[in-house]
Amino acid sequence: MPRLQFLAGILCAAVLLAAGQTPVTPPAESPAADCGGNYTDSFGELLSPQWPQDYGNNASCVYRIIAQPGHSLSLSVNTFSTADIGDTLTVYDGANASSPVIGSYSGHMLGAGDVINSTGSQLYLSFSSDAVNGTGGFNITYRDSFHCEEVTIPLCQTLNYTSAIFPNNLNQNQVDAGLEISQYSPLVQLQCYRYLRQFLCYMYAPPCEGGESARLPCRRLCEAAKSGCGPLMERFGFQWPGNLDCSYLPSENSQTCLGHELLSAPVPSGHSTAEPVSAQPTPVAACPDPGSPDYGSRVGGDFGPGSTVQFSCDDGYTLHGNSSLTCADGSWDGPLPTCRAECGGSITNASTGVLLSPGYPDRYAGNLSCTWFLSAPDGMLLRLLFNNFSLEDGKDFLYVYDENRPGDQPERSLTGTTIPASWLSWTHNITLQLVTNTDTGMGGFSLLYESIPETFCRDPGPILNGVSTSIKVLYSAGQSVSYRCDAGYQLIGNATLTCLQGRQRIWDAAPPVCYAPCGGNLTSANGTIASPTPDPDNAVGRDCYWRVHVDDSFRVMVKFNSFELREIDAYLAIFDGGDLGAAPLANFSSTAPASADVYSTDSQVLVLFHHGPTNSYGNFSLTYIEAQKKHCPDPGTVENGRRYGDDFSIRSSVNYTCDDAYDLEGRETIICKPGNPPMWDYPKPRCVLVKECVDPGIPENGQRDSNDTSVGASVSYSCQQGYTLVGETTLTCRSRPGFRPRWDHQSPVCEEVSIQLCHDPVFLHYATYSPKTHHYLNATVACLLSKL
Repeated sequence: MPRLQFLAGILCAAVLLAAGQTPVTPPAESPAADCGGNYTDSFGELLSPQWPQDYGNNASCVYRIIAQPGHSLSLSVNTFSTADIGDTLTVYDGANASSPVIGSYSGHMLGAGDVINSTGSQLYLSFSSDAVNGTGGFNITYRDSFHCEEVTIPLCQTLNYTSAIFPNNLNQNQVDAGLEISQYSPLVQLQCYRYLRQFLCYMYAPPCEGGESARLPCRRLCEAAKSGCGPLMERFGFQWPGNLDCSYLPSENSQTCLGHELLSAPVPSGHSTAEPVSAQPTPVAACPDPGSPDYGSRVGGDFGPGSTVQFSCDDGYTLHGNSSLTCADGSWDGPLPTCRAECGGSITNASTGVLLSPGYPDRYAGNLSCTWFLSAPDGMLLRLLFNNFSLEDGKDFLYVYDENRPGDQPERSLTGTTIPASWLSWTHNITLQLVTNTDTGMGGFSLLYESIPETFCRDPGPILNGVSTSIKVLYSAGQSVSYRCDAGYQLIGNATLTCLQGRQRIWDAAPPVCYAPCGGNLTSANGTIASPTPDPDNAVGRDCYWRVHVDDSFRVMVKFNSFELREIDAYLAIFDGGDLGAAPLANFSSTAPASADVYSTDSQVLVLFHHGPTNSYGNFSLTYIEAQKKHCPDPGTVENGRRYGDDFSIRSSVNYTCDDAYDLEGRETIICKPGNPPMWDYPKPRCVLVKECVDPGIPENGQRDSNDTSVGASVSYSCQQGYTLVGETTLTCRSRPGFRPRWDHQSPVCEEVSIQLCHDPVFLHYATYSPKTHHYLNATVACLLSKL
């Protein structure tokens, strides 16, 4: 049931019934969820963007949860479904993304009921989605560890206990519990069930009994309340709320449930433990809903004559106006108060709280000078954790002083829009001062302060050109922090620091220093060369030499990570060998091209860096690795053939031949050509199966009837006149497994005919002769018809 909806319905129903009308229940709305946020309540929900709709593409959301100091947090998964690739929820065990990663989740890696616990009082969640398939989402409940609070809910202050455990059985803090339980005030006043007040308070503000969690009310107490008040609620158009489902409550037992003694108590005359009351509403002059102040809340939902509602502000805000209003004759006895973020203030016995820039979250004004004084008890320190920070860069400043006043040197001077790292004081008194110029301000800041015992070593801090394993701000005696240097740097000092015993915790050594040497002999397969650490005694300049020698079967590749030389005389040179007599490969004096990878021809290079007498020469970082030494890649062998030659170095060659039944397609010989990297001048050839006979040719003074030389084809031959064919007239191409195809006969030839000359035939009168030459092969004689 949405908060205050039931109360509004009951009050409205009472008025409508008095006028003879029928009440109507308004529909509830579910607004879409925002993308991330800061969460400081003791419990709440973390929702994917636009929940319950799909979260969409290109989301980038950050959820920061801050519990009370010394408490821990737990996440309980209700629903989780994202794309398997590209959309990820990452949970960090701390205040920011540099904290240890508990896990990164996508797809259906989390299921309903899964629980994730923190080790400290903060959690940081980052959700991102890519540009495709942004469907599904998540609904996760977070809650603070249980703790006891003084009961401030008016409905429960008359019972026989004064402290309650929160979050309660419904995962609510006391403010939200008070708002929701106030909805039932009309039913309590109507006395639809004698012990309704006790049942509701056991559920919404369970008594603190020394355990880690609250006991639930007895099931029969719930059933009696439902039996007595449920019919009256239905008369007004409401059902018994689902979060008060009796079936989930324990059976009567004084050890397991609350209210067992009420169920066995005698019932006064005229009352029944489960007897509904027939209410006869009378016209009332109710007050309108007074609302709640921005950045504040209201306790109390009874707007009838004589009722009182109370107001309070969120952490960091100050209430202006009356903290309570009373309804009289249909109107409240004062205006709605307001909550403001003040310009400065003084806080003594500071334990935990919030500081905000004036007017936050609106823009702060110009020409401000706001001062906050914070004082914690002796033996305590103060830590500042920034949630949001946006000041005009270089013009507006937040100064942080430790046991000082404005005018002394501040510990920190903060400006710009980068969220500052957490900060821990050296004493129990600190001062913050916001100073702005005449321009219109920006978004301002929101920070959490908390006091912590001085019996810890504080984070020794980062080191230049190195990283540490530090994941906390404070360390107990015996705990350690380790350091290592970035590639190209050497560690000077202790790699591990340990927090010592004693009244005032100190580390056993100072943090180490990461130093980049001026030159060296490097023989590993890969490594990094960084610009040398400046020498304060340098007066004439330096030449730094790094000799790199990898395995002799490789050459060296040098790759630039960064390069920027600011000194006019500074330069970096690389030589193709181990000394200055080698051929130069590269020389850079300002910036190196992004693709300026350098290859040696052998296994050594010499790197020379020169700079003048100043130490502001800039910086560079380069990486060297082993690379294939002057070789082309193995070209491979050919199927159904052979390769001759195993030397793949530059300018070497390899030869290829094919088996008898195959022909070589491509170059028989290929040569390794120099380049970056070296490559063969032609691709590897291949052996192709021969499917034709060799052209049998055409005999001189003859002809062939076909040019088809494929297996199974035939060709026929003939000769010109005066020539005769010697050999087979027809040849057929025959296949031979494992050998080339071959014709079944030798190709024929055409030979000239040998002629015997005849004498002239006997001359006949009255006849003709053909041919008329004297070289007769054949002679024809024809008689004239007239002479026959």
